Amino acid sequence: MKRRTLHSLLRPLEGDPPPELRVGIEEKISRAIERMAAASCDRIAVVKNGELVGMVVLEEALQAIGLTRGGEEVSPRDG
Repeated sequence: MKRRTLHSLLRPLEGDPPPELRVGIEEKISRAIERMAAASCDRIAVVKNGELVGMVVLEEALQAIGLTRGGEEVSPRDG
């Protein structure tokens, strides 16, 4: 199975989030979901080479790995 990273889920960044709400662009989608869950938030900033490049929304990250917030399985999104 291909390792899925955050590239395909990037959205424009809104604001300047704290360091604990940031994840590297090469991280697995599951790692971003773990960080959002730990911080009880629904979006996380994405960085590349120390620069903010966008954000990922929890709902889209869950869909990308075949889940929804309620735990119901769905088809993973292409990307």
